[in-house]
Amino acid sequence: TDSILLSRPGTPFKACRLGCASFAHPAGAYLIADNLFCIQPGNLLIPDYLLAFFNSTPGQQALCRTANSATTMQQISPNDLRDMFIPLPPIEQQRDIAARYLAQLNAIADMKRKRAEFAAERDQWFSSEI
Repeated sequence: TDSILLSRPGTPFKACRLGCASFAHPAGAYLIADNLFCIQPGNLLIPDYLLAFFNSTPGQQALCRTANSATTMQQISPNDLRDMFIPLPPIEQQRDIAARYLAQLNAIADMKRKRAEFAAERDQWFSSEI
């Protein structure tokens, strides 16, 4: 099933989705570094909704409030994460938010590709001898 990886140290905290389709070859298991949490949402939580929440401003604020700031870098403990409040709307609303979030990610990726194409075109102007 799809899991969410969340960095333990943060500000900003980083989150991404990890699933069988994340690699060229399907994996039966993953080795996760000790500075990451691997969260496997249950039936009442859509993984991409959780990802959207963690990457949102309110989600980052919640992570910062939850994190232990006793060290120089804020860190989240398993207990802190377990006790963290995550808004849980009905499943259909989660699906809607997740779909809109993924559409935004795709639009951002398209813009980044277009920007790279424009930069390559600009560089071409100067690569040929005049």
